[in-house]
Amino acid sequence: MKSSIVQLALIVTAVATVVGMACGGGEQPAPAQPTAAPQAAAPAPAAQPTAAPTAMPAPTSAPAMGSAPAMASEQSGNLVWCCVLGHPNDVPSYVPFYTAVSDHYGSKEPLLWRERSPIPQIGALQMDQSLAESWEVESDQSKITFKIRQGVPFHKDWGDVTAADVVWSFNNAREEGNTNPRSGFWGEYTDRWELIDDNTAVMHVQGQLSVRWSVELSNQWRGTGSVQSKRAYDELGEEEANLTFAGTGPFEVMKWVPDEVLEAEALPVHYREAAKVQSFEVRVIPETASQIAAFETGEVHMAPIPNQFLKDVLSDTGGSRQRVGLGNSVFVAFGGNYWAETARATGETVFPREGFKPDDAHPWIGDPRDDAHMERARKVRQAMAMGIDRDLISEAIEQGLAPPHYTFIGFTEDEPQWEDSWLIPYDPAGAIELLAEAGYPDGFTTDFWSTPGGATQEIAEAIAQMWGDIGLDVELEVTAYGARRPTLIARNISIPYMSGNAVGDHTDPQGRLISPELGGANRGIEIPNDILDKFYYPSLSEPSEDTRIANNAAIQDYLSQWMLNSPLVLRLNFIAVRPEVAEWTPYTDTFGVLNSPETVVLK
Repeated sequence: MKSSIVQLALIVTAVATVVGMACGGGEQPAPAQPTAAPQAAAPAPAAQPTAAPTAMPAPTSAPAMGSAPAMASEQSGNLVWCCVLGHPNDVPSYVPFYTAVSDHYGSKEPLLWRERSPIPQIGALQMDQSLAESWEVESDQSKITFKIRQGVPFHKDWGDVTAADVVWSFNNAREEGNTNPRSGFWGEYTDRWELIDDNTAVMHVQGQLSVRWSVELSNQWRGTGSVQSKRAYDELGEEEANLTFAGTGPFEVMKWVPDEVLEAEALPVHYREAAKVQSFEVRVIPETASQIAAFETGEVHMAPIPNQFLKDVLSDTGGSRQRVGLGNSVFVAFGGNYWAETARATGETVFPREGFKPDDAHPWIGDPRDDAHMERARKVRQAMAMGIDRDLISEAIEQGLAPPHYTFIGFTEDEPQWEDSWLIPYDPAGAIELLAEAGYPDGFTTDFWSTPGGATQEIAEAIAQMWGDIGLDVELEVTAYGARRPTLIARNISIPYMSGNAVGDHTDPQGRLISPELGGANRGIEIPNDILDKFYYPSLSEPSEDTRIANNAAIQDYLSQWMLNSPLVLRLNFIAVRPEVAEWTPYTDTFGVLNSPETVVLK
């Protein structure tokens, strides 16, 4: 039965953007942000990246804090969002890769809750608003004991949340064959969850407990670890329970038709935050032109209008834009450069990967066993990076809302960590010269994968033309992310492709997406173990923020030296907001998507 549901879960929206491909994140506590109305519309200047604030590892314990149910003084209106709707999966192991929202449309909740802070800051933990009202980390970091809040009801009359629901949800999410996109993150350091009593759950740690754990179990890590009803699963069976929508969020789902519509009603009382509107609707509008029309006519209140159309749409409607998320480094990944020899967690030899093809048909893939071959492949990658006009992409496609960018880690030119050696000049003549030095004076043929639609495909088409100008014959493959994701998980992709990475803040340990450790998709690249052992793995438990930043800079040095990916622009994510919206206070989620419908106030 599971295989049929998993297949169904994978038939999700084909419009997976570069943002949807991103899997990184960051954590930094920050002061709370008061609810405020979006700013009035104005001609939008080119957005500048914002320096990330200081982060702090989670404390070893959090005290229990009482909270009274939150009741909205007035609930008014029907809030309508567009334009992507995930598949309705309520069993954790079936949860697909959401590309639209970070909090399951306000219907489900994670174990921990972080406050809303000025974007792109990530807020401090709010234990009086979390399903876990307290926790304690064992002194040897072998386990974390959580006390579960009492009196929080599931929707559909499935009883109150207990520790048994928490334990089942996390263990089920990690079952073999799961499609849960976030389980690979906390699954790297979670051995199992254990039930102690109705109010106590224990997360057993394997290996090294990440300094990120309290973010990866929170609302700001995009749909991760939502707690669902074990009783519904036990009584209904797997397939029927998968469609119960028994969450604990401020909105109860009443109708969910894949690729069409979601309809939800606001709970009048909620322990964390009651909604300000009476009802909430998500409409699927796949085509950009139709999205714009729906927004301009007032059919929808909020929409993720692509940057290249945003200024004109806001000018026409008197609407405003609201930034969401941390920003994303959009880049070309040179897939197939799998250079790591072993997986650290298991000691298993992983070299050579299936996608490691250092032959004449893949001149961008270097062979670490041959220094001369490595240098030739480096020149090819350098040439391909130098053949891309980032300024043109930023202005012509992103309308100046995504400035040129040069680092995988996320460092920008206005920050103290910046190194001039990371800059990638646009130099077609120099690129042609490098290709000749590498043994390709007449260029070569390459496949190049992009997801369909929007700015991502437009950028890929522009790059294909730019590479044609330096002598490459580019065959553009346009395939939905869901169809290609298995090759990223299996580490067998061996072509250049459009990718992206939520940059997080600079204190985040960076390296998971380019390491040989399994657990989710990576970037088609695995850097050598000695680099990871020196600069990445120690950062996972390093308490010093300065040291973690320095380690990240060292990894960026290595990536820039070998040009393993070619950053293009730093995409800052904006949502178009209608004038009828008086207030909306989203939190900073990992990837910059719609969230927090409960905070919206309609005029």
